Amino acid sequence: MLKISAAEWQVMRIIWANKAIKSSEIIAILKDNSHWSQSTIKTLLGRLIDKGLVKAQREGRAFIYQANIQQMTYQKKMLADDFSRICQKEHPDLLLELLADMPMTEEVLQAFKTLLEEKAGKLVDAIPCNCPLGQCKCHQKVGD
Repeated sequence: MLKISAAEWQVMRIIWANKAIKSSEIIAILKDNSHWSQSTIKTLLGRLIDKGLVKAQREGRAFIYQANIQQMTYQKKMLADDFSRICQKEHPDLLLELLADMPMTEEVLQAFKTLLEEKAGKLVDAIPCNCPLGQCKCHQKVGD
């Protein structure tokens, strides 16, 4: 998956929040929230186009930008990529920590309960380690 910088992420969030948006609108939003110049913002847009995440279409003298990937799709791939670098045995504790810090509505709580009830029918005896030898504590000998 294509990684994007923190600056590119800010630009993508603006594009995702709008179906189609002019470069002048992106620049106006970012100038209010950052100290970036117009040329810096256009460079970021160019990088996102080069990465295939954004498309630009000329409309008169302006360019209209649209995302080539849905926000949820990209975020899910990004998190899956990050989680693939962490031992699967650590995933439950990490997710519990994240959930403990997350604000939650009744609707979100119910969605989690429903998912957990579905998972209850698909339990495994043990969560397997997905790490190559030597890259986590799972493969260490007792007493090491």
